[in-house]
Amino acid sequence: MDAHRTIDSRPSWTQASLLSLVRQEFGRRLDLTAPVTHRTVVVAVRCDAKSVADDVEFTGRVDRVMATCREGDIDARVGIGALATAVRSLVSSARDGHDALRLGRVFQPETRVHDIDLLRVHQALSVVPVEARERLSQSLLRGLRTDSEWSKLRDTLIAWGDSGFSPPEAAKALHIHRNTLSYRFDKISKILGRRVDDSGVSVAVYLACILDSEDDAPQ
Repeated sequence: MDAHRTIDSRPSWTQASLLSLVRQEFGRRLDLTAPVTHRTVVVAVRCDAKSVADDVEFTGRVDRVMATCREGDIDARVGIGALATAVRSLVSSARDGHDALRLGRVFQPETRVHDIDLLRVHQALSVVPVEARERLSQSLLRGLRTDSEWSKLRDTLIAWGDSGFSPPEAAKALHIHRNTLSYRFDKISKILGRRVDDSGVSVAVYLACILDSEDDAPQ
């Protein structure tokens, strides 16, 4: 969990106060909480469900922590790592949680709880070497990147891919009309010189857009 005050006039946010807030919900006998930085706390809890998303008790506890943060004008985000089946895999889970926070800020800006299982593609692409990233972008996105609406078109392609390449779901995620989405697809296809929904093109362009979006994100 990463958090900071959104109103500068409030008392300074301390590591101890963040830890205290988190332990209101994650302070049970089998819960482990530890501060990592001034504004970041790592939590490990027991989960008997097959996935974190299926653990109603855990998600409820997270929701209550986030509600408390909102009431205190605290801008907080939660990164959820994969389930750990042994002590040694806790390290990997913690890294997953960190990646979920980092990637969630870029690709899920409107939400505050980020599950790494929904960001696996983004996580894998984040380790692609810079040279390979640039080659992919140049070969697939050259014309699109010079368009005045590139940022909007890129967000459209990412939302489309994240929605399983379903136009209705993409339009819903973007809060736009289907006609607007069709217009953007037509424009993208015209710039690319081939239909964006052709086999092989859609996935390649989606992945290239993810890389380009992460490269543009503040470090």
